[in-house]
Amino acid sequence: MGLTSAQVYQIKNTINERYGALMERMHEEAVQRCTDTRADANLVYESRVSSAVREIRALEAARARMAVGCLGRCSICEGSIGFDRLLADPAATRCEECEARQASGERAV
Repeated sequence: MGLTSAQVYQIKNTINERYGALMERMHEEAVQRCTDTRADANLVYESRVSSAVREIRALEAARARMAVGCLGRCSICEGSIGFDRLLADPAATRCEECEARQASGERAV
């Protein structure tokens, strides 16, 4: 079952909120980096920024899937990714079943 326009709107808002929070977090990390004099500060900074960049890219990919009407379609089985799953993780690309297979190392059928 596809997503309703109201559900897509909710997911879009979730994406925008998370995107904004990640951008704010990156800004805060940059400010903190300028004032942190610890020897390992660069490693911590790079790790946190790298994580935020991955999340931002995933959200941008979700926006692109939304723009072409593919948001909510599993990239493996092409089945439906549930609304609740997308609301919790708008960047999800696999349905729960395929995600479980992937996590266990089982091959898709």
